[in-house]
Amino acid sequence: MTISFKDISEGQHDARISDVEEVYNKSGFYLRFIFTVSDSKFNEHDFSATLKVSGSKKSYFYRWITNLVGREIDLLDTSSLIGKLCRISVVKLDDNLFSVHPVSHLY
Repeated sequence: MTISFKDISEGQHDARISDVEEVYNKSGFYLRFIFTVSDSKFNEHDFSATLKVSGSKKSYFYRWITNLVGREIDLLDTSSLIGKLCRISVVKLDDNLFSVHPVSHLY
């Protein structure tokens, strides 16, 4: 998919979690979060963030998830996240690569 930054600018956007996918490869188990953002023309654009799953409360994964849900958690039910709204930060790294981070919890 090609996304034009004429439609979606870098910065913070309201988003909906449209899917959470399990990804397995030789490096381990990952979760891919798909966020859908609507632009000013009401077009929808998907951004994803893929994180290596870790059970450690000191891990980047845990900090990212707690920022997304707005509190510390002991158990993550990914299916309960689908359809929830949040605010994400989108940063363009190069022509086809974006960094996506939650900046406010689900609402």
